[in-house]
Amino acid sequence: MSVHILLDTTFFRTSVSISAQQRLLPIPANRGLNEGDTIFLRDESGALTWVTDVLMTGEVHGVGAWSGADEPPGRYAITGFLARIHPGILPPGKSRLQSPWVTLNSRTLENALPWWETHVLLYHSTLHLIEGLLTLEEVQKGLKEQCLVQHTSGHIVVPHGEARKRLLVHVQGHELVCALCGGPIASIEDATQDHIIPLSQGGPDALANIALTHRACNELKGNALPEQYPPMFPVPGNGGAWRPAAFRKGRHVHSRGRRSTPKRSPVPELTLPLRGTGAIVGHDEPEAVDAAAVHSEGTAQTSKRTDTRRASAKAKTEGNEAKKAHGRNEGAEERADQAAQAEQAKQSETQSRDKADASKTERSGLVEVDQAWLDRIQKCKWSELMEYAGERDWAAKTASLRTLEQLPRSNIKEATAAGRPIIEAEGQKGRFRLLEWGDNIVLIEERGQRQSYFLVRQIKAISWETYVWYLTRFGRTTPLAAAMSLLPLWRQGKPDAEGRIHVSKTGIPIIMSLQEDQLYVVEAEQTTDVA
Repeated sequence: MSVHILLDTTFFRTSVSISAQQRLLPIPANRGLNEGDTIFLRDESGALTWVTDVLMTGEVHGVGAWSGADEPPGRYAITGFLARIHPGILPPGKSRLQSPWVTLNSRTLENALPWWETHVLLYHSTLHLIEGLLTLEEVQKGLKEQCLVQHTSGHIVVPHGEARKRLLVHVQGHELVCALCGGPIASIEDATQDHIIPLSQGGPDALANIALTHRACNELKGNALPEQYPPMFPVPGNGGAWRPAAFRKGRHVHSRGRRSTPKRSPVPELTLPLRGTGAIVGHDEPEAVDAAAVHSEGTAQTSKRTDTRRASAKAKTEGNEAKKAHGRNEGAEERADQAAQAEQAKQSETQSRDKADASKTERSGLVEVDQAWLDRIQKCKWSELMEYAGERDWAAKTASLRTLEQLPRSNIKEATAAGRPIIEAEGQKGRFRLLEWGDNIVLIEERGQRQSYFLVRQIKAISWETYVWYLTRFGRTTPLAAAMSLLPLWRQGKPDAEGRIHVSKTGIPIIMSLQEDQLYVVEAEQTTDVA
């Protein structure tokens, strides 16, 4: 099997779509293309953008024959399983490919695809996307854990979305720790998959962009970017005590009844050569998993566990009889020893947990902050916020600054009835309203028929008008996160004669200005000249 790299514009311009994932590609006279070959597509910069396989080659009566036209026969290839490759998912090679079509050999393969002979392409369950790269050992382990399956085409795929969690933990060795707040996650079932760079912000739906989080933390984060995370979550190891109790437990986390563990079917056997890699599983490669051997091993382990339980029960019965024979005094001494051992084990466990919490806090780089400092951040104006943001420990300090919390359900009715409207706006990310309810500010987010309620802590550095505009354009986030997203634009802009700064955020022209040292943002009108 050979590997080819084509310019994607050349491929899509010359090939004809047959189905959603199959295209008819004419083969140039000076090119050899065979069944089983892999074709990578690249853009003008050389980055890989798509990958496809050659399903069959032969002579047909031209492209026009598919529409009934009479054309002379030519050499064509049917390519299938066309999968998109998101930028940054595959390690770039050193080659500077310039030709529209390149056939790689042993010399050019290492520079163009340095991972080809040691790793396997991992496909999404739809075969439309590339999830990432896995080693042969990881593939074997993933098949054994049943978080990977081999498609009939030979490709290795993640069978469904939930399998990603088991793949991250059991195969790639990720810890069950929330990537947002740093706290432990009770089980894989309680973990949610968070896109580090949200899909709405252009992030890929790939394994490299997935992190395990608490459900509550994932909902609170919304579609924020990584640089907007710190102000939104509590200090790891603090238990998230600042959150309302109902929110800390998380919505949709509890399930009625006992959770049943799904039965695992026998481990599938690798019967096809692995596609998406130069390596083929054979006699010289790691052996394919034998379902019968696994079943036999599982039966032996079950029998061994049964024998162990029987021996333990027998030993316990004999121990009870011995205790009766020795009398009350010796029984009392034994109970005292057991109590002392239990107390010692409890103290040891407490010390280990304290050390682990301290280690997590140390690794996260978080620092102790006082409430007075947090209050100053909320009350400071725009110029002061710029100075604070330049401090060395800014991100660590703001990790415990809460400016957005979910409103408890018990207070929703009272807040909506007694709240005084402040401002509301509607945009592509939904409709947002702010209510003043006593000493609290309530944010209401409406998307279709769904409404979400939050308590908002105002950051004096930006106006409510600016905050609500930001929500309608970029989705739910905290006031401090919105301010920190606008801060770099303010610094790089140049004020005009009236002190206003004209910049663009994600293609949207905006005008930024200060009124009493508070930031205001409005969208610039896009005028067109009509002759």
